[in-house]
Amino acid sequence: MYKLRKLNYEKDGSLIGVNEVATKMFIIQNGVVEIEHQVEGETFVIEKLTRGCILNYRSFLLADENDCNARCATTVTVYALEFDDFDNIRQSNEDLDAEVKKSEQYLLNLPNAIALDYILKYPKNGRSPRDW
Repeated sequence: MYKLRKLNYEKDGSLIGVNEVATKMFIIQNGVVEIEHQVEGETFVIEKLTRGCILNYRSFLLADENDCNARCATTVTVYALEFDDFDNIRQSNEDLDAEVKKSEQYLLNLPNAIALDYILKYPKNGRSPRDW
């Protein structure tokens, strides 16, 4: 936890864009982040992430490129773990490093690419109806 950095983004700011390498994993503290995808030149909001949601948790492990935009719909505060800090933590913890290596192998062996890379704070069937 001590390596998490508190970052603030203004409304319409970008947390990460398409084809950007995921060098940070984000935990949303406050605000709304919209996950956007473009189809034939049109931008669609496919999910809204709020407090407690995690963004880039898989791409971050592999330093992979993102397939979607993450844009701030409001002013947003996040806690971010940077790849270099995580790598230093891994080097000092053999158990963590072994688990991350297992996760990396699993992700690399998936038959399909991962397009969506976030965790919602509650299971879908436990969430209240969306207000949008």
